[in-house]
Amino acid sequence: MNLRSIATAYRDSLHSRRSILPMGPPGSAPWSILLELYLNSDRCMPLSLGDIALLTGIAPTTSLGWLDALLTMDLVAKESDPGDKRRIHVTLTPHGTEVTEQLLSDLGRVLAHSCKTQ
Repeated sequence: MNLRSIATAYRDSLHSRRSILPMGPPGSAPWSILLELYLNSDRCMPLSLGDIALLTGIAPTTSLGWLDALLTMDLVAKESDPGDKRRIHVTLTPHGTEVTEQLLSDLGRVLAHSCKTQ
């Protein structure tokens, strides 16, 4: 296993991700939110702020701040639940889906590279 080669590929991946999503590396709050929204995107029910907080382990108030930042970047959309105006539904925008898939493809290349060097 060539750990130096893996580390280099991972670092290059992080640099690439920062140009796409400047808010932090994988495992960061914005990445975790995008990942959960992406995984949920094929289901019929959008996620609420509470759902996102529960799935990511990020406090609801912190999640709300990150969601506002992602909203500004046109990565997510928020809308009120028609049945309960206190509840906010969050979904990925088409741009958010594109960015998340680009980040996942990049991560996939790093993992594939890692498997090749073992």
